[in-house]
Amino acid sequence: AHIVSGAHTAATQIETSRSGLAQKQEGIVIKRKRDIENNKTGCKNMTCKIAQINEQNLEYYLSSLPKGFEESILEDDRTLIFGIESFGMAAGAIMVRLVAFKADIFWFYIEETHRGMGTGSKAILMLSKLLHRDYDIEEITMDIFAGSDEGLSHLFNAFPVERETLPQCVFETTLGQLLSSQQLSGKSKSSVALADVEHSKLMRFCNELIDRGEDLVPMPIYPDDYMKEQSAVFNENETPEGILLFARRGEGIEIPIMASFSMNSSAITDMMFFSIDKFRRFSEDTPVTVYIVEPRVKTMIKTLLSMNKDDNYGFMESERITLDLYFLDKTEEEAKQTVDVWKAFLQRQAS
Repeated sequence: AHIVSGAHTAATQIETSRSGLAQKQEGIVIKRKRDIENNKTGCKNMTCKIAQINEQNLEYYLSSLPKGFEESILEDDRTLIFGIESFGMAAGAIMVRLVAFKADIFWFYIEETHRGMGTGSKAILMLSKLLHRDYDIEEITMDIFAGSDEGLSHLFNAFPVERETLPQCVFETTLGQLLSSQQLSGKSKSSVALADVEHSKLMRFCNELIDRGEDLVPMPIYPDDYMKEQSAVFNENETPEGILLFARRGEGIEIPIMASFSMNSSAITDMMFFSIDKFRRFSEDTPVTVYIVEPRVKTMIKTLLSMNKDDNYGFMESERITLDLYFLDKTEEEAKQTVDVWKAFLQRQAS
């Protein structure tokens, strides 16, 4: 049993994108055609190239990675991190999650000085070739949420992609309304602050979110990206089974995700009890935004947060982009046919 609500919130820039089609990977082995050692895997053209980030070149691309990036993610076999280089300079980074024969882009960043020059589109093409060649990846997905830079969507204009609209419910309230809610006046029994959760346990919970397709914020979760003293984690037998994140956004606060995989039906309310208690010294006028991506939990969240007026919530639209990598095979075949035609023409001319 689990309850999930949330929305993508960028860890640093709006160029971030969450992965969205994560599935169980049981019994599936990702076949690698070539050994990946010493950062030899890469792809390049005349002005741009991408290469896998490792401990040796991490510092070179660090400014393009999420704030609070931890080197431990480099050891995750299902996560690939690539640096983008343009005209000999570090130009950005891409983070990809492998799920069976699909790849989800959950972080894409181009340095400002390299935007508007086609660097992003070139990187997408090279990433497609590399994943198709070395990992047998058949499909790339990327979710772009409302409010993100339009340039993210335009990156894919040159590719044969499918675009799907994703509705997203948004609740607007104030901290004072939450503090005065009868539903949230209890005491927490099993929740702790995000700041107090062991890194290894948090990483395992992040992997669980990804496997269940509930990775609604950039993965992995870095406590420094959120209000780590007010954000809550629900523990069962000292193991995280739920999470409630709060983040500062301008003058307000956002709840980008609340999720529970516990069989305990009170897990969400227990985390809310913990977090609300931590906000009692904040201004009651502070605006709070809650994002819901699953319609089935809208009524529950509305009741829990004591939102009785219809004008407390509205809808936003996000976009899911899917790129089927069959186009690479088609392009290579078309190129071969063109070469064959020219060879035949030249042979006729010679004779």
